[in-house]
Amino acid sequence: MRLYNRKNKTSPMKHLIIGTAGHIDHGKTALIRALTGIECDTHPEEKRRGITINLGFAHLKLSDELTVGIIDVPGHKDFIHTMVSGACGIDLALLVISADGGVMPQTVEHCRIMNILGIGRGVIAVTRSDLADMATLQNTLARIKAFTNKTAMESWSVVTVSSITGQGIGELKAAIAQVAGQCVQRTSNDVFRLFIDRIFSVKGFGTVVAGSVLSGCLHTDASAFLLPPGRELRVRRCERYGEPVNAVQAGDRASLNVAGLDK
Repeated sequence: MRLYNRKNKTSPMKHLIIGTAGHIDHGKTALIRALTGIECDTHPEEKRRGITINLGFAHLKLSDELTVGIIDVPGHKDFIHTMVSGACGIDLALLVISADGGVMPQTVEHCRIMNILGIGRGVIAVTRSDLADMATLQNTLARIKAFTNKTAMESWSVVTVSSITGQGIGELKAAIAQVAGQCVQRTSNDVFRLFIDRIFSVKGFGTVVAGSVLSGCLHTDASAFLLPPGRELRVRRCERYGEPVNAVQAGDRASLNVAGLDK
């Protein structure tokens, strides 16, 4: 589902979205927690099973001019449709490959999906370095080089990290900031479109839709249309990264409290 609106206004701050990719148990969620301090696995079933099932969300401040939204996707093959929904609309990827596991089936599958979606920029994080000896780590790095050879990922920075010890986390932030600086800001001078990936009800507020803003800009108290079927809604409140704002724009992870939808 998408929301759209024709009002627009550009913000001077750069707005980008990062999406994770990688095989199950390669440490995507732990890495996001180490980078941001935010726990993305919040559902009881995720905690019980120790795997990501739903999309998770966080944000990372890289500078005074740039805070990026992060979408953490599941790595299990049974939840590939959820991964696809999260990957739609991202500007750059954080490909996670564990030092003790290397390139695995969902590593390959996620990279194919990113290629289909046209996601050409990103960073490769080699996680769990504290669990691999030097020979294993060097073997993994060699396999990554062979895997990315003659692909769009060949030029991506490869950073070795540990979410437990914190080794390499600073270097990874710097690599992400460098790639983010090369990304072109999505246009806000266009029809507002929000790709909805969550919808829920909040007591005292009503219906909230959340997702990635693909284009345009939307202000509080504006009208927008839910497609399909084309129902007009009124936007009561806008939030970016959990904070209320007057407007959201292309490149944001946004939540909108809307009137006009039945629970």
